[in-house]
Amino acid sequence: MSYSGRKCAAVSAVVFACLLLLAAQGLCEMIQAPVVSQPGENLQQSAERVKKQALQDALYKAALGVLPGGKIPAGREKALHSLLNSRQEQFISIAEVLDPGDSGGLLVMDVNIDTKSLSEALRLSGFYYTLTKKRPFQLDLQGASAEDKQELDALMSNSGLEPSVDVMPALKLSKEQGTWIASLNTGYGQFSEQGPQLGPLWTKIWAHYFASVAPPQKEEAPQNATASTQTVIIRGFSSPDKVYVLDSVFGKWKSLVSGYKLKKIDMNSQGIEGVWEVQLYDRNSFADRLEGYIANSGLTFGWDGGE
Repeated sequence: MSYSGRKCAAVSAVVFACLLLLAAQGLCEMIQAPVVSQPGENLQQSAERVKKQALQDALYKAALGVLPGGKIPAGREKALHSLLNSRQEQFISIAEVLDPGDSGGLLVMDVNIDTKSLSEALRLSGFYYTLTKKRPFQLDLQGASAEDKQELDALMSNSGLEPSVDVMPALKLSKEQGTWIASLNTGYGQFSEQGPQLGPLWTKIWAHYFASVAPPQKEEAPQNATASTQTVIIRGFSSPDKVYVLDSVFGKWKSLVSGYKLKKIDMNSQGIEGVWEVQLYDRNSFADRLEGYIANSGLTFGWDGGE
């Protein structure tokens, strides 16, 4: 067997092993692309250009596979490409590359795309949930240069977020002596992050929001489960509109909540409180979810008027 033949056989073997061992964790694929040199390029430069484009195309295709409907609206392709290309190394690992010099001008790569990590990134970045409609947020920006604002515009486009007024969530973003400081008020919790670079900071601060307001997977009611009616009281809201923000969240917890109704909003010495009648499949699991959801928000909750 020739050297190139042995190389092809080795790549094929790696692909087969990859399919067996990693299928549950990601997408294994052999990518083949012809290498055609452009003027002024040597073979190595042409191969690198083709390799870069092939990996970008493979990652974009994989992203379409985890987005709702498997497609992307016109006008958002550029934002998706930008998001994926900036974090490509996080999602793709290359097992082996067959040099085009050994394969008749054909670049052959065995790659693994971590679709689980890719899906999580698309969700926590906000892209998954803003695919067809941007989400408004309130922005208070201080200390940013013109270059910083250009970077911020790109980050907002990638996330599908759009500055507005008198809305939640509200982000305070400032740059002080080379350090970015972010404080995000989601309406149910306050989150803070800081760091020297805007991009990583943006990813961290908005992950708090998108992890909370949108479940990682569509929740469904458990089969053959009976729900019991409970009354939950949540105290410490600073305004009535924040009660309604939380009210809309209960409808997304389908694995825990069969039905719910906001019975009343009261004001007392502890601030504003909301009283809900909820039909629950599992009261303890609901309490755990709610406790984590309102963490760091100043809110407290109890059952039937008790703690």
